[in-house]
Amino acid sequence: MVINGGNASRKSNARGVDLNRNMPSINAGQHAKGVKRTSHFSSKPGMAYFAGYSLGSESETRALIKWFDHYVPKANVYIDLHQQGGMTFYNKRFVTERIDALSKDHAQKTNALLQNGYPLRAEPSVYGLNGSGGSFTDYAESVSEGFVYSFKYGRMVLMIDGKETPLLCFKDIDKQIMHYKPVNERFKSVTIEIGRSQSTGAGAAARQRRKNEYEKYGWEGFLTGTIRIVLGID
Repeated sequence: MVINGGNASRKSNARGVDLNRNMPSINAGQHAKGVKRTSHFSSKPGMAYFAGYSLGSESETRALIKWFDHYVPKANVYIDLHQQGGMTFYNKRFVTERIDALSKDHAQKTNALLQNGYPLRAEPSVYGLNGSGGSFTDYAESVSEGFVYSFKYGRMVLMIDGKETPLLCFKDIDKQIMHYKPVNERFKSVTIEIGRSQSTGAGAAARQRRKNEYEKYGWEGFLTGTIRIVLGID
């Protein structure tokens, strides 16, 4: 679909499910008391924002769930490359302050590998509390943070006094640090979005625009540079 046509605004697969909201983490429109639900939510299949009739419903999603479950516990960093957006996100609001700082530091170092770089952005303070989320990065972070899976709430759950307590209730994990049992304390995630606008779209012209940006920003040295940073090679 991406190669042969489509629409610049499309964020869903052929079944009308937005894969970046289909992961069983913070998702499906659940929002904390007193927090308005995001407009980036749809209750039916379409161009964007539909999380699926059930979380993890898509075969693409389930394949990556297996991949994340295997690699995240022993990974150093997860870098999520998006086709459009033109910015770098370095954190998730549901992680601890320590992990947030690690991710920001890594984002600054890797962003510097790109000529001119991309604007660094933090997720909104209500991210994960306003019904948004369910991205691949969300899921990866939830695995590393040691959140347990709940049929009722999804993945963002801590076991407190033997009860499933979702992120939507405690909001700030640092205030529940006594219950925090991370699987991988060194894990960090960074999302880098190539492409400066919705005009990137799909098709041959869009691929050419991304090729031009790839060359302009020096992406050829990004992966090798990232490997050197991860391995601590000067």
